[in-house]
Order: sequence, then structure tokens, then C-alpha cells
Amino acid sequence: MKQVFAGRRRKFWKQISSYIPYVLNDHFVLALLFLLGFASLQYRSLMLSEAVPALWIFLGILGISLLLLFSGRIASYIEAADRHYLLVEEETLVQEVREASRRASLVWGSVFVLGQLLLVPLLLKISWPIWAVVLWILFFLGAKVGYHNWQASRLLQGQGLDWTATISSERGRKQAVLAFFSNFTHVKGLISSVKPRKILVTWLKKWTGLDQSGWGFLFLRAFVRQGDFLVISLRLVLLGVLALVFVSPSWLAVGLALLFHYLLLFQLLALYHSYDYHPLTSLFPLDHSQKAGAFRQLVSLVLNVLLGINCLVFLLVQRDWTMFAVLLLGGLFLNYFYLTIKTKKLID
Repeated sequence: MKQVFAGRRRKFWKQISSYIPYVLNDHFVLALLFLLGFASLQYRSLMLSEAVPALWIFLGILGISLLLLFSGRIASYIEAADRHYLLVEEETLVQEVREASRRASLVWGSVFVLGQLLLVPLLLKISWPIWAVVLWILFFLGAKVGYHNWQASRLLQGQGLDWTATISSERGRKQAVLAFFSNFTHVKGLISSVKPRKILVTWLKKWTGLDQSGWGFLFLRAFVRQGDFLVISLRLVLLGVLALVFVSPSWLAVGLALLFHYLLLFQLLALYHSYDYHPLTSLFPLDHSQKAGAFRQLVSLVLNVLLGINCLVFLLVQRDWTMFAVLLLGGLFLNYFYLTIKTKKLID
């Protein structure tokens, strides 16, 4: 059984490693280096500044520590078919779950320690003694191990295995990993979910002004209900607003806002193919020549809402008319000219 699960781990990691070149492309690496430099500069400024109260620094450290504490899930690699074909090996699978808990504690515990080491200078800055810093790290490290043991206990039922919970947990973990890589390329095995959101769909039908007779109606429902299009849009809108509010100088804030604007456009391009494998779209009396226009209309609407929010926040916070013009013109360029080019490529 150990060989079976070792083979599953190798297969999954081989699949993940094939997507890494698409993630670490030139543009993304450049953006990461840019953000790393910005974070390092802000960290240095915080270390040299005496204006920030020690309480706020401690609350920030506590928030980061809790975020690291509750990150990570155990990887059991138990599949749905195991409920039938490996039922006689249930005791062995229980040991695999416990072993997965130990692996998660080791891997994510190491990540936690590295994160805490980056925060040690801030703890020393607020006059913590070394022994208190060490006790702080050891306390949270013990809590981290207990957290993963608790995750494992939720998958067990008495002396046996809770098959439903285990299979659901492992499927959710894999889908979360694949969903991350789907932001950069097409991945195999990703299952899209559909959420009703009836109230939101009804409200949007009244106020968006989209064509509700054909493709506009379908793309609207796909955006609201299918996959993570709506959630990703809200996240990127929030990141753009936070950049405009907290980042200075203004040119850097505008650059980050336009970067999130471009990322949202890139994510929404996948919406065009959301009905490619629906046979009923070929049976319904839909004019396929209007598909690209309806898609462009919806994406433009979403991007214009993002641009309007960014411009309003920028005027309230920064009030730099030159950079406001850059933000507005850059957003309009992405919303209409660049989107038109990408839509034509999708059709071709």
C-alpha cells in the first residue's frame, strides 16, 4: 500500500511540476521581484520608524501568525474508488492518514518557522526579550502540530476511516491546488462548480442592460454562478483598492491597480469557453455570430465597474490628476482596445 500511495504522490507532483513553467513566466517573475522589492522597502521603513505604536505592530504579527497557523491541509491521496476496492485495507489507510498528518506538520511547520523568523526583528523592535520570542515560536509551532492532528482526527471515525469526509477533503485539496494553476494555464482534472445565487442573477438581469435573449444571458449566468469568476473579480477589485489606498507614491499605486486590472481581464477570457462543451447551445436557436459581441459586452461591463471604483478611490485618496489620467486611459485601453484584440484571438 505504501507503494500505491507513493505512486499517487509522484503522479500528482509530476502533474503539478508540468504547470510550474507556465506560472514562473517572465511577466510573473518580474511582478514577484517588483512586489518583493516593495515589501522589503516597506519592512525597512517600518523597522526604522518610531511613529507606529508597538500595539499595532504586535497585532500585525499576531494576524500573520494566525494566518500561518491555519494554512495547509493534510494530503491523504485517498480517492473515491478506494471506498470499494481498498475497504479491506482500512487499517492501513488509517495509518496513511496519520502519516499524512505528520508530513503536513513537518512541511507546514517549516513554512511557519521561516515566516516567524522574518518577524523576529519586529518582535525585538517592540522590546521583546529573546526568551519570549523563542517561547512565542514554540507555542505556535505546537499549535500548528495540534491543528494538523485535529484535521486528521476529523477524517477518522472510531478505529476506522470516515470515507465521506476523507474523500471530500482530499478532493477539495486537489481542486484548490489545480484552481491556482488554472489562473495561468489550462489544467486537467479541474471540476467547475455551479452555485445558484438566484437573487444576484435576478438583480443583474434588471440593471446590467445586457442582451437577455441569448449569449448575453448565458455569459451573465456563467459569470455569476459558474466556477470562480465572480470571486476572482471581487478579490482583484479589493486588491486594486487596497493598492490605491495604502501604496505610495501614486505612480506605484496606479501601476499595481492597472496590473490587477490586466489580471482580471486575463482571468475573464476563460469565460468565452464556458459553453464549449454544452451540446444544448448547438440545439437552441442561438446566433453564434453574436457570441463574441455578447462576451465582449459583459467583460467590458465588469472591467468598467472595476475602473470606475479605482478612479473614485484614487480621487478620494491620492488626488494626483496626472496619474489619474494614466489610470483612466490605461483602463480604457485594456477595456476596449486590448480586449477586442484578445477576443479576436479567441475566435481564431
